[in-house]
Amino acid sequence: MEVFRKLAVKITGLGQAKGSGCIYELDNQKGIKYVLTAQHCLTNELTKRNFTREEMDFIKIVDQENNELNIDSINIPVDCDLDFAIVEIKTSKNYQNVNILSPERNMTCTYFGFPKYLQNDQNSGEPMTGNILELIDTGYMTIQNEHGHLDDGENDAKDNTVGFSGSGVYHINTTGSYLIGILVRLRGAKGVHGRLQAINISIINEFLKGQNLCELVPFELSKFDMYLDEILDEQHDKVKMIIKKNFRDKIVDINPVFISEKLREKLFMPYEFNGNLLNVKLWEGWLRLIIYICLYKNTKIEASNINEHIFLEEHSTSNKRFYYSEAKRMATFVSDLYAGAYKEIKDNDLIFVNSENIKGPKAPSQDVIHSIVLQIDDVMYEHGIDISIDKEYKKIRVVHIDYILEELETELIKFMACERSTREIEQKFVACLNKLFEECEYIIEGEATKVEVDK
Repeated sequence: MEVFRKLAVKITGLGQAKGSGCIYELDNQKGIKYVLTAQHCLTNELTKRNFTREEMDFIKIVDQENNELNIDSINIPVDCDLDFAIVEIKTSKNYQNVNILSPERNMTCTYFGFPKYLQNDQNSGEPMTGNILELIDTGYMTIQNEHGHLDDGENDAKDNTVGFSGSGVYHINTTGSYLIGILVRLRGAKGVHGRLQAINISIINEFLKGQNLCELVPFELSKFDMYLDEILDEQHDKVKMIIKKNFRDKIVDINPVFISEKLREKLFMPYEFNGNLLNVKLWEGWLRLIIYICLYKNTKIEASNINEHIFLEEHSTSNKRFYYSEAKRMATFVSDLYAGAYKEIKDNDLIFVNSENIKGPKAPSQDVIHSIVLQIDDVMYEHGIDISIDKEYKKIRVVHIDYILEELETELIKFMACERSTREIEQKFVACLNKLFEECEYIIEGEATKVEVDK
């Protein structure tokens, strides 16, 4: 059965309000799911933004198997021009997960709802197809019905679409089904030329973020696969095969959304609660580091053991931390780190960073780091951090992820000057990584005792 059919719900709202909706399964909050729909499917009062417990109990939402879903809360944007609602429901039933995808012009789409003209049929749901004609700045998008006009010899466009309001709009391709919006209304009073309007799913996700509610997962965060191409770009064919093999065999059930839920604003330096989670360099850097660790430790990394290898939570036994930075200079990143995350970092931490482009040493020595810290001593002192007290001055190692990449490439280019088997190249790859990580770890402990704090 198509995913849009499995996730469809029928809604009976207050008064004469009726419509459709779709279930969004949240896998990070047990028992709680979202039903996404149009606001006018819940009530005929288009300006109504709050519902009493009694009103919520009156509204009926049933899934495709006729299971009634219990409403926990209803969230609606203050702006009455945005006709959508997020209904939090409680049920122990599990539904299929689906990711969201930002719509684009000419993208094909399918929406599934419960039109009024089928209300007496046993199978009352029906899909319709079309394509995205335009994206509008207000958050809406125009859908062109695949078969042109929505009216026929018996009914006009309005009669043929009543009940579809609130339907999930999906894009389906070879990689899966993606939720891209929520159907809201006809384009114009009579659905001229077979056009309808839907709310862009990105607008709904921005609303959830603003309400500090669990966000919908963009497909870019669902898997690391799409970032693998960034790592493989311009690599030797045998190196590509080595990386692909280890990615497939040694990274188990780890994806960007898992990491982002653990760290949230601490993915970025400085900390940024609303940071760009879809930044390619952010996740390309994370994946590169995870693959390096898998290779040199010859181990699988999965949800149950990732904190042994990379710091994600307070109980982590790893001293390795990773950040994305917009800084253009390594000195700026180090300043941000000490000024903004001093309470979190620990003595002898190994800090990795990725960025679009950064100037300065990619693996600064302790002397360089020390000179940078002295320049922001007044900022730290204002916040109660006195680095003139030796025990308060945390000595760390900072490494740009490109440093590892560049050192690896230098060694491998020399090694592959002669004809080498794939197995030999992998052994050299691992040997280089071992050397680099041992160097990073050693420098932390070795130099940390050498640097004297100015008094």
